[in-house]
Amino acid sequence: MDIQNIKSQLTITEVLAYYNLQIKKKHVNCPFHEDKTPSMQVFLDSNSVYCYSGNCSKSGKPIDVIDFIMHKEQITKHEAIKKAASFLHQDTKENTIQNTNPLNKTFSILKNQLTRSRNATAYLQTRGLSKLKAVGSNHRSGNDKIQYKYPHLKNCLVFPLKDSKNQIVSFYGRSFKNDIRNTHFYTSNRQGLYPEYPNLETHHLILTESIIDAATLVLHAKLPKHTHVLACYGTNGFTKSHTEAIKQLKQLQIISIFFDGDTAGHKASVKLQSQLQQAFTTLTIQIIDTPKDEDINSLWINNESQELFTHYLQTKIPAAEKQPADNTKPTITLTIKGSVKHLGDSLKVTLQSQIEQKSIIQKLDVYDFTALQKHAKDASKRLELSEDLILKAWQDYVPTLEQTQTKPTTPQKKPLEKATQEQCISFLKDPNLLQRINIAIEKVGVVGEENTRLLLFIIATSYQSKQPLHGLIQGSSGSGKTKLLQSIYNLIPKEDSKSFTRVTESSFYNYNEESLRHKLLCFEDIDGLKEEALLALRELQSNGKLISSTSQKQESGKIQSVERLVKGPIASLSCTTKGDYYEDNISRCFVVAVDETAAQTRKIINYQNQLASGNINLKEATKTKYFIANCLRQLQPCQVVNPYATAIQLPQNIHKLRRLHSMYQVLVAQITYLHQYQRKKDTQGRLITTPQDLQYACDILLDSILLKIDELDGSLRQFYEALKTHFKPKGETYTFNRFEIMQKTKISKTQLHRNLNKLVELEYIQQYGYANRGYTYKIVHWDQYDVLKDKIQKDLQAQINTIKS
Repeated sequence: MDIQNIKSQLTITEVLAYYNLQIKKKHVNCPFHEDKTPSMQVFLDSNSVYCYSGNCSKSGKPIDVIDFIMHKEQITKHEAIKKAASFLHQDTKENTIQNTNPLNKTFSILKNQLTRSRNATAYLQTRGLSKLKAVGSNHRSGNDKIQYKYPHLKNCLVFPLKDSKNQIVSFYGRSFKNDIRNTHFYTSNRQGLYPEYPNLETHHLILTESIIDAATLVLHAKLPKHTHVLACYGTNGFTKSHTEAIKQLKQLQIISIFFDGDTAGHKASVKLQSQLQQAFTTLTIQIIDTPKDEDINSLWINNESQELFTHYLQTKIPAAEKQPADNTKPTITLTIKGSVKHLGDSLKVTLQSQIEQKSIIQKLDVYDFTALQKHAKDASKRLELSEDLILKAWQDYVPTLEQTQTKPTTPQKKPLEKATQEQCISFLKDPNLLQRINIAIEKVGVVGEENTRLLLFIIATSYQSKQPLHGLIQGSSGSGKTKLLQSIYNLIPKEDSKSFTRVTESSFYNYNEESLRHKLLCFEDIDGLKEEALLALRELQSNGKLISSTSQKQESGKIQSVERLVKGPIASLSCTTKGDYYEDNISRCFVVAVDETAAQTRKIINYQNQLASGNINLKEATKTKYFIANCLRQLQPCQVVNPYATAIQLPQNIHKLRRLHSMYQVLVAQITYLHQYQRKKDTQGRLITTPQDLQYACDILLDSILLKIDELDGSLRQFYEALKTHFKPKGETYTFNRFEIMQKTKISKTQLHRNLNKLVELEYIQQYGYANRGYTYKIVHWDQYDVLKDKIQKDLQAQINTIKS
């Protein structure tokens, strides 16, 4: 062995340990001078030491393993080389191959690091392998470059895997941390064998289940001459490299399979015995009868007996008697689970493959051969059949799959019994339909707010329209806006509605093309949606579709841009606590404010008391939900024509009048749609709007129109009106503090602070004083809100009266 090979294989830590020099914090006491404080530093990367003491004759230059031996033994360099070679138990003339393999240097560093890891050395000791030399450690405080290159080998004992030329070609890592489920790791493109390729004179080959077991046999068993050990990489880890190595052993007579004594080990042993017997018919293939729940390493730890290994290596389970050749191939039963999706360049199916009592269910794309091979490998282990046989069965089944392909189906309307249909149609023919619907909404738990709840119901039912409506429910925290939304949502057929508490940024773009088409979407807290999700929602509301460009990997591996389409239109209901909600969103919606007045609070508390005392018939509420949903199922999509569309003019000072006017026309059409069993049709089959429909729309929409005009949002307007009601009798110059307001309005401190600041900002009230002494307030703008409301109502009513006359 030449000098370079010795330096690459003999570690400085082994040399220091030989001379009883203990490494502490990368330093040792220098043996070449009196050294009370360790002054010699150990460099694992370069496999050398360096003394920094000015009193040392060897100071000033690095000392490698051969020079260290030469100086310590006070011998010649030639003698030091021989001594170093003896450490490796090899003759210096045995190997003259130049060591150009970078993995040898890496492993040398890992060997040097072993003594620095208490966890690694302790683990080896618990496994009875503390005297093992061909092992390294890749712990967290080790070499940074190696940590970076082999991150999956962190906190692992590292074993070298070698090729037929005895060169390291990859690594195996065994975790010495107990908090990791997976304890086995390999470097990418695993190759090579452990501990090395067998000698060509090998007569007896022992196959172990793991590398730890192989190391145990090599270290502790009295193996006869011409006996060699090879580790498999688990129960299914007998590789092509093992087969090729065995083929080179012309003098081989016996192969012993020494796997674990558990169910998996016994099963794998029998399978491997059969595989080897078919491949090497002239050899004796025997199975070692390992005790139950034991393995090679545990046998040594529990007994520490070399004679025990000798005993087990002499016992065997005879190979199964050869049966007459059976040319009948096993039959694999294939069963489709769920639907078959044919997408042009892919054919996807969930398939159950079964033979006798063994089966496996897998999601397959039978057009993707590369992925199919990987799935066949998994199925092979489960079914104990060859991968080729499983692949052939799958591919032979493709024509059947192509004929049974299914297309995504949209949910169908729930079929109803004839008596139920007649009852629903009778309800829809009632001249007081909207009043009866309003009563039904009250039965499911919404008290008060008659116009608000009816408007929300009409908006929700517009999902079948080509131009659906959208509603935004404003209210402070705890005002009951979510309850209002959920009550309306529960009246809509489940196949036509979706409710969300959270929406991720790109989730709308990932729906199937028809998943949102003509659906009602409800958002319990739209304030939590991020801008990307809000943008998608606005596009669905305005344009009725989403078109996105995304990258997709083709079967060839090439990345190609593709378009994804998600179709609308949708109707929507949302809740928000923000009065100044994002302008682009609020302008697309009818805005309704939750009634937060004291009178409404008394109604809600009374309902809650009735509910708690058992006076509310919950079964009746459930029955009402199903009945209204069934009524909506009886409505058929149809066009509406409004002959009075030009006769109604909304107030001209409304913000974004064009959009509101369009929404108003759709609301009228939706009211006509709900009355389709009562309205006449024109010659084209279109429903004809009546003046009564206009009356309904104006009555229901009045508060929402006022919110469009008002610069105060709904809850703020209610708060301001309460202030005016309470303090106007005291005079328009009366000043008040926050405690008077809280006593009158009964709102929370946070909401009070927010409302006062907003009114001061808008110059409706004026603030006096200082924060440390307490502020006082005075109303300085007494607007005529009630007068404005009355004027708009009278103006709209006059227009309707003109139509009726």
